[in-house]
Formats: sequence, C-alpha cells, structure tokens
Amino acid sequence: MTIELPEGYKPTKKEDYMSAQHLEYFRQKLLDWRAELLQESDNTISHLKEENWQEPDINDRAHWKPMPRWNYAHAIVTAS
Repeated sequence: MTIELPEGYKPTKKEDYMSAQHLEYFRQKLLDWRAELLQESDNTISHLKEENWQEPDINDRAHWKPMPRWNYAHAIVTAS
C-alpha cells in the first residue's frame, strides 16, 4: 500500500518520526536513486562496449618499456 504524497513534500521535525508519509518519502527517494544508478550503469556498459580495446591507452604506450633480461651467469661472475 502506497501513500500519495503532496507535490514537493519534505519530512519535517514536527511530524511523527518515520510516519507513513516519512516512509513513503524515503521509499520514493530510494526508488529514484536506484533508477538513476541503473541508468548510469547502462550508460557505462554501453560506453565500454563502444571503446576500441585493441589499441593501448596513450599513457600506457608512453611508459611501457621491455623488461631487461637478467643474465644470472654474468651476475655471479662479476659479483665474485
């Protein structure tokens, strides 16, 4: 059972704490927030599907260096 809230209703301290109107107000607020989060999630998923994942990010390419090969035999000889 839902209660019809007046347009622009905001809970006040004068009302009973968590009255039926308070509960409906916060229920609607949570439902609106949920809808907003789901919409943003859909937008993010859509954006990720459109991106070209074959090409590395420009920042990754600028900092990538091959790892040097470590020559253990050389290290043992020079450390002695």
